[in-house]
Amino acid sequence: KKIAAKINPPFKGWFGKTVFHLDNGQVWKQRLKGRYSYNGGDNSVVTSRNPLGYYKTTLVATGKGIGVKHIR
Repeated sequence: KKIAAKINPPFKGWFGKTVFHLDNGQVWKQRLKGRYSYNGGDNSVVTSRNPLGYYKTTLVATGKGIGVKHIR
């Protein structure tokens, strides 16, 4: 199951402990280490679950993704 949404602005990427507030009301937190700076205007993301049950959020505009966990 994939969840398509937009990250509420301001969004400049992820930096280690980033919390993603989505326009559908969901909140996700970065669970893997990693940094990615983003200055684009398209904040569309797709969140999907892998076979092991972990979630990943992928920025549609660039294809870059990061492991996340669901907060609410």
